[in-house]
Amino acid sequence: METTYIINAIIIFILAMSITSICVPLVIKLAIKRRLFDEGGGRHVHKGFIPRLGGLAIFAGFVFSQLYFSVDYFSASTISDTYLLLIFSISLLFILGLMDDLVNINANLKFIIQLLVAFILVWRADIRIESFYGLFGLYTLPLWLSYTFSILVITFFVNAYNLIDGLDSVSSSVGIYVLACFSVFFLWNDAYIDSMLAFSAMGALLGFWLYNKPPARIFMGDSGSLSIGLLLAYFAIMVSNLPLDTENTFNPVFAMVVLAYPVIDTLRVFTIRICK
Repeated sequence: METTYIINAIIIFILAMSITSICVPLVIKLAIKRRLFDEGGGRHVHKGFIPRLGGLAIFAGFVFSQLYFSVDYFSASTISDTYLLLIFSISLLFILGLMDDLVNINANLKFIIQLLVAFILVWRADIRIESFYGLFGLYTLPLWLSYTFSILVITFFVNAYNLIDGLDSVSSSVGIYVLACFSVFFLWNDAYIDSMLAFSAMGALLGFWLYNKPPARIFMGDSGSLSIGLLLAYFAIMVSNLPLDTENTFNPVFAMVVLAYPVIDTLRVFTIRICK
C-alpha cells in the first residue's frame, strides 16, 4: 500500500465531505421553497415534513471528488470501461431517483430501469459473482447462472438500501459503516480505484449525515438511496471476488455480513407485504 494512495484517499474523503456539507443547506432551502417534502407515515416514521432531496448534495460531493481522482489517476493511465460504466449507471439511477422525488415515477418502471442498469453492469462491465467458493457446496457458476444471480443481487441491494431511508440517520449511518469496511478492505487488496470510490462516497455520506442525524433536517430521497445502493451492490460483488486474508481465502459471506442490516430489513418488509 503506497503512501500516495493514503494521501489521495484522505483528499478525496475531505473533498467529498466538504462539498456535500456545503450543498446540503442550499438543497434544504430549495426544497422548502419548492415544497418538496417527505411526509411521515408508512415506512417513514418521522413526524412533520422533511425535505427529501439530500441525494443532490451527496451526488455533488461524490462527482466532484471523482473528478479530482480522474484527473489525478487517469492522466497517467487509461480510463477503464468498468469505471465509466459504473459512473454512468450511478448517474442514471441518480436521475431516475431525482425524477421520482419530484414527480413520483411508477414503481414498475423504476424496477425495470434498475434491472436494465444491473444487466449493463453484468454484461458490459463483467461485474458479477463467478463462484460461491464452496458455499452451499457450489464453486464456479455456469455463465447463465452467474449473470442471472448477479443481476438479482444488484437489484436486491439497490432496493434494500432504498427501503432503510425513512428514519433519522439510519441510511447514512449504515452507508458510512459499510463503506468504511469496504474501503479498508479494498486498500488492503490494492484495489485502488474501488477504494477511492468508497472513500469518495463515504465522505459524501458523512457530509450529509451532519444534517440527517436526529432530528433530521433532510432525507436523501430516492436520488441518493438508489445511486448509493447501486454503489454498495457493486462493492459487495467486488468484495466477493477478492481474498479475505494472505492465504487467498475467498468467502462471499463477508459482504452479506457487512450489509446484514439492509438485507434483513428488506426480507422483513417483503415478508410482511407478502403476508398482507
